[in-house]
Formats: sequence, C-alpha cells, structure tokens
Amino acid sequence: MEIRKSKYWLLLLTLLMAACSSDAVVDKMVDLPEHGWEAVQPVSIPFEIMDKNNAFRVYYSGRYDNSYPYYNLYLSWQFKDSSGKVIASSKQDKPSGMNLFDPQSGIPTGRGMAGKKDFLILDTSVVPVFPYNGPYTMELKQYMRADTLVGISSVGIRIEAISKAP
Repeated sequence: MEIRKSKYWLLLLTLLMAACSSDAVVDKMVDLPEHGWEAVQPVSIPFEIMDKNNAFRVYYSGRYDNSYPYYNLYLSWQFKDSSGKVIASSKQDKPSGMNLFDPQSGIPTGRGMAGKKDFLILDTSVVPVFPYNGPYTMELKQYMRADTLVGISSVGIRIEAISKAP
C-alpha cells in the first residue's frame, strides 16, 4: 500500500513540474546604472529562435521604485538579426507604453514590497516574425521626456512561443 502511495505522489509531482514548464524563448532582465537609464543607451538582450514557424508574444519586465517621476513608461524597440540588420522596430511616433502607477490613484501597478515593484506587461502591438532560426537581439530604449530616467533599476523582456504560425 505504501509503494502505491509513493508512486501516486511521484506521478503527481512529475505532472505538476511538466505543467509549470515554460515556453519562454528568453526571460531576462538587465540591471541599469544607479544614476539612471540614459535615453541614448539601449538595453540589448540576445536570444535564440529555435523554430521560426512559431508565433510569439512579447512582454516587458522590470523593477522600479517610488522615486520614478512618471506614472507611465514608453519604450522604443528593435529586433536585430545576427548581422545587426533591423528586422522590426517600433515607429518613432508609436512607442510601446505601459502604466507603472495608476493614473487616478497613484498606486503602483507592479508587485512587490518595500517600495520596489516588479512589472511584467504584455505588448499586444508587437508581433515579431523571425525570418530564420538563429540568434537575434532585442534592443530597448526609454522614450520619455528625460534624458536620464531615474527610479527604474532594471528592464527586460520575456518572449514566449505560443503556437505554430499557419
């Protein structure tokens, strides 16, 4: 009877671990300098596409604190292939925007404690198509009014493969 219970728990644990597996191609945050994120300094995150036929979702991630002077954050982005050729980018008049604080109440929208908050925000306007399998880089730049943005301590991306493209 004990062996049967042990096998049951082992099977349950295996199923739970399989259910928690991720389809993330990349999930990485980069720490920013203490003095702030300069508008001219892009954050580059390399990753590898193993199956170009997948469809993908792009999330922005990061960490901020209560010293961040705005309620929102705008980012411009570029995908580059291994030769440095830009294969997709945000339009200058249409950067990706997200709310880090509720515009009405001022309450942080991220999760965390002690004044530090983490965010993970899906950008539905970014639907990357990769022309081939291999290495790529996504570059992010802050697209705010300040030359140096304070209150953001790290920024990153999460790209998930979601299904086979038709």
